[in-house]
Amino acid sequence: MNRPEISIIIPFYNVAEYLPQCLDSVLNQTMDNIELVLVDDRGTDDSAAIAERYAQKDARIKLVRHKTNQGIAVARNSGLEHSTAPYIMFVDSDDYVERDFCEKLYHAIVSSQADIAMCATRLFGDRHKKIKSLKEYLRYRFPTETELTEEVIENTNCCLWNKIYRRSIIEDNQIRFPAGLKHEDEYWWRLYALHSRRMVYIEDVLYHYRQRVRSIMSDVRVKRSINQDMMKSAIALYHELKKNGIDEHRRFAIEFFLRAVVTTIVRNRSKESRECILDTATAFIQDEHITELDCSMSGQRLLKLILARTVATNRKYLGGIIIVKEKKIDHDIKFLGITVWRDHYDKTCVVRKLFGMIPVKVRR
Repeated sequence: MNRPEISIIIPFYNVAEYLPQCLDSVLNQTMDNIELVLVDDRGTDDSAAIAERYAQKDARIKLVRHKTNQGIAVARNSGLEHSTAPYIMFVDSDDYVERDFCEKLYHAIVSSQADIAMCATRLFGDRHKKIKSLKEYLRYRFPTETELTEEVIENTNCCLWNKIYRRSIIEDNQIRFPAGLKHEDEYWWRLYALHSRRMVYIEDVLYHYRQRVRSIMSDVRVKRSINQDMMKSAIALYHELKKNGIDEHRRFAIEFFLRAVVTTIVRNRSKESRECILDTATAFIQDEHITELDCSMSGQRLLKLILARTVATNRKYLGGIIIVKEKKIDHDIKFLGITVWRDHYDKTCVVRKLFGMIPVKVRR
């Protein structure tokens, strides 16, 4: 086998129904010099047996087995430790890719001398899942080739799987996933991008993302902890940047934290959960001596809301569906400093979303 140019990391856990399609799509790439690092995170179905059969047939597969279930962040870290190629890609074990997925992204990152290359994505559901539109979230808003400014980083989706990365940046800066957190991609994407210079985007739809009923991000039993993990990921990013002395990105990390707090508050409806979240957020703000001088105008508004502890109780803005008259929408949204995305129209109102997740009904 030729020396691999790309290591494709695929952690798996209880995905026996989807794993063969995923592995077939990756192994049948037009680019042959790749390696697959499969990480068995100790599920309870036949996924491990399926991975073993594939590994016995194809020498490009490395099968890494955990002794116990440790979660997606640790599984991805294991994949990084066992990978050898100069370029890294991630694929989710219930998705699949086009045959030229590797070749086109590899050519894009090498020919442009970029640090990240990204492709377009198609969303599809399993037979029981009605797809919620993520097209606005996944849409790319910048020139095909662009410098990785803080604005570009914050407004580019943090999905790991539709991109290719340079191993040298990962290893030189020891970029790993925060163990035990579900929003590990939010943390990892920002940290990697802050250490990078340029990104290139290709419009080809090369990745097929499955939204399924029992995925980790749709399981109501874990949603509450996942939502709180977004705030914890923001705090982890801040401390990592602080440890590495990247002071010029302090405001960027603080802004991410403030938005994460509001998102976490909105997704946790119980009073006890919200009070706990605000306690954690307030303690972090005070310990790090964060003031209005560290924030943009919109960040200052969010900081005031958090410190005033009105986020937990002010239903007009953050407690559920927000209903305002159309003439007031600009004032209300500017008060929070949050982007409004138009979702769809009906006869009585315009349904929009704050942060892409909080429904806002604007009466005409």
